[in-house]
Amino acid sequence: MKNYRYQWGLKRAFVIVLILFFLNWIGVIYGIHSALWWWDVMTHMLGGVVIGFLVFGLNIRYVSYNLKKDTTWLIWVLSLCCIFIGWELYEIIVSQTLGNGMFDAIDTMHDIINDLLGGLISYFWIREFL
Repeated sequence: MKNYRYQWGLKRAFVIVLILFFLNWIGVIYGIHSALWWWDVMTHMLGGVVIGFLVFGLNIRYVSYNLKKDTTWLIWVLSLCCIFIGWELYEIIVSQTLGNGMFDAIDTMHDIINDLLGGLISYFWIREFL
């Protein structure tokens, strides 16, 4: 039963990640990022929440059997940072490839902060309800 719940949650999170990719794509194609200041914040925070849940689930499933709570927390935070920085590198590469000049260092830092805030929301949610 426990494995079924984990797989169901993982599938649902994967679908949400696909929806977020779609929202980001729509935002870039139709210029919603420029028109609505909160669009970028929303997508990054939602992405942070979902990725936080995914990393937590994978951490519980594969990593943290015999680790202390502080070590598990550190692995979770470092994993989130690597994923979020990797996403921003992806955005920079796409921006440079498409030649649309959307890269902005301040925006990149805001995106990473919003991603981490979303990850913290998932942490507090997990801590409260699990």
